[in-house]
Amino acid sequence: MEAAILSSLKPIPLPPSISQRKRLPLLSLALCYLNDEERITCILVSKLFRYAVYLSAHDILNRSFSGKRLSRLICSLPSRNLTPKMTNLWPYLRLRQKEVRRSKKAYARGWVAQYFRETGSPATRPMTEKLWTNPDCEEQCSVVQRFIQTRLCFALSFHGMGSASGRWVSSTVVDAQEVLPNEIWSITVATSKPEDKTGDQEMMHYVLYQTCEVIGHPPPDSLADGASLMETGSGCIPLRADWSEYIARRLLPATRHLCLPLLEHVRGTNTDDFEGGAAKGWLKRLRSQGKEGKEKLVVAERYMLGCVVGNSVSGAYQSAARMALEFSGLDNIRDNERKGERQSAPEINLFLPERHNVESVHFTSPRGPLHPAIAVVQTAGRQDGSFVLRENGVLIGEDEQVPEIWMKLLGCTANGMKAS
Repeated sequence: MEAAILSSLKPIPLPPSISQRKRLPLLSLALCYLNDEERITCILVSKLFRYAVYLSAHDILNRSFSGKRLSRLICSLPSRNLTPKMTNLWPYLRLRQKEVRRSKKAYARGWVAQYFRETGSPATRPMTEKLWTNPDCEEQCSVVQRFIQTRLCFALSFHGMGSASGRWVSSTVVDAQEVLPNEIWSITVATSKPEDKTGDQEMMHYVLYQTCEVIGHPPPDSLADGASLMETGSGCIPLRADWSEYIARRLLPATRHLCLPLLEHVRGTNTDDFEGGAAKGWLKRLRSQGKEGKEKLVVAERYMLGCVVGNSVSGAYQSAARMALEFSGLDNIRDNERKGERQSAPEINLFLPERHNVESVHFTSPRGPLHPAIAVVQTAGRQDGSFVLRENGVLIGEDEQVPEIWMKLLGCTANGMKAS
């Protein structure tokens, strides 16, 4: 959609006389503070006003939608013999405004906003106003909302509905940047403390794109002088060596082709019937299901990444074999074998227990369509399907039963259908 609009941008017709053009910058800047109806009226005043109204789109974009996306657009104009001061940017402005309205409307209808309304939480500003505009990437707002959902899911699992006052939930996301496409993002969160007069405290998290689960933090600036994390008192855990190595290799063009994509690092025990944690027969059937098949695969990938053994993502580094043994209860490994695990170069090991191998994903039940935020995942370890959130793959209900807390937040029935 954006590419089509960018290719259709044209010069503003009927420019004013050369003697009047020196008034355009100030006039267009003033017009950007009017509403649409007032600007339509100004078009009828004169050629100068008409041109300034068209030009005001550039000023509105600079004021409300500044970022890498706008910079890329401006840089691409000379290749088509256009300049920002001669181009009608209103179609592009309308597109960006529509994006913001759509994102805010979806958030207002979602369960996160419902949670804040139910609990009366002061966290009415989950992200800065700028992030709603997707300033640097079209996915920024959706990734931030996924991160907020995942964080709130963890808070609910620990504290229940009364966790809204916690530090996790009351913070504001101030930035989100893509580190590796469709794999890893960085999320910067600001937390204010009433007793701290120095201002908001910011912390950057590296998260998985599919689930927005935190995998670590970059070393704080205070560590440059050799201080340890314990000495800083920051409480943050730096990015583990295997993740650092993976990111570094994927970012370098010379070594990028040598690294497997993130999802290909998912390891299981049953490789005969499952490929990367998903049933091979089901993956074949998905190819004939079009858009819905792709959406089901995304939910399956999010669920699998969310169900890998904890040490796969954070905590102490372990090999896939070690995690499989510990998960099976066979943790009596000799000390020399444990030391031998770290002798080779660190490699990401995402171990998925066999009971979480995905056999199929469903958006409907025998009773009818499921709630738009819910999917049913059928796994090898459960006879009945499990309810998960489509957005991040978090498990919210087992044995075909949605808990009461999620029924209230999502507005669904116990069997996962939308409440009437």
